[in-house]
Formats: sequence, structure tokens, C-alpha cells
Amino acid sequence: MESLGEKIHDLRKAKGLSQEELAEKVGVSRQTISKWESGSMQPTFDNIMLLCSTLGAEVEYFTDETGKIEAVHEEVVVSDAPLNGRKEKIINRALLAAIVVVSVIFAVCLLITVVLGFIVFTTNVGDHTFNSYNIDKGAFACSLIGTVIALVGDIILICAYRKRKMKM
Repeated sequence: MESLGEKIHDLRKAKGLSQEELAEKVGVSRQTISKWESGSMQPTFDNIMLLCSTLGAEVEYFTDETGKIEAVHEEVVVSDAPLNGRKEKIINRALLAAIVVVSVIFAVCLLITVVLGFIVFTTNVGDHTFNSYNIDKGAFACSLIGTVIALVGDIILICAYRKRKMKM
């Protein structure tokens, strides 16, 4: 019975791919492919799915205890393959970084809006508004608009991140 590593090696050779070429298509290092083939490390299920897509095999080929090579396809449709793991991680990290940046911008805008609101709308004497800093209501309105834009941007980024995580 062939081991998982031997199956990966045999399929890779049958497709005429080097370890480097397969690694690039799957989104891992050449050393990782070597470790999978030698049996010193096992691929995750996601990586097995990427191997199936790249090498044109069914999942059963890698999981079948009989060692049969029954379902090897000659044609691989790359457009149906999921993004490789490395690209997924980069995109997710970029989304998280954008969420953090926009959240900080939102917090700063909110702080400025609150401070400007207190300055512009403080009443010191009876019914008269006293604004010793000479700040008009337009500055408050601009900071309020900036705060709302940052909040909406944050919500959009968080929704995009959650949508990507649910697909995984």
C-alpha cells in the first residue's frame, strides 16, 4: 500500500511537475512538498484539496486505504480552484490591517467630534452660547461627517472579512 507521500510524489511525477512548480501552484514552499513526499509531515485537509485541484485527483485517491489510483483526471480547471493558502493569508492579513487602521481613524474622528461638540455647543451664560475658541459649527459638521465615513468604512471592511472567513 502506498503512503500519502508516495501518492503525492507519483501524481506530481505523472503530471511532469517539479517540487518547486507544485509548491508554487499549491502555495507552500518546496521544502513542504519534500516533507509531504518523505512522510515527515502531513498536509492539512485544505492542502489536500489544493493538491487534488492542481494534480487532477479526487480526494478519495489520497484517503483510500487500498492505494488504488482510480480517479485521476487529465484536465485541471484552474479557474475553479480556490485561492492558494498563501494568497488567502495575505488577503486576510491585509483586511485585518485595514480594519485596524480605519478603526483608529474612526476613534480619532469620534474624539475630535466630541471635543468640538463640547466647545461649539457649550452654554455659559443663560440662553446664550459662548464659544471662546471661535470655532464654528462647520468644523463640527465636518468632523461628524468624517466620523460617519470612517464608521461606514469600518463596517464594510468587517463584513468583507467575515464573508471571506465564512467561505473558508
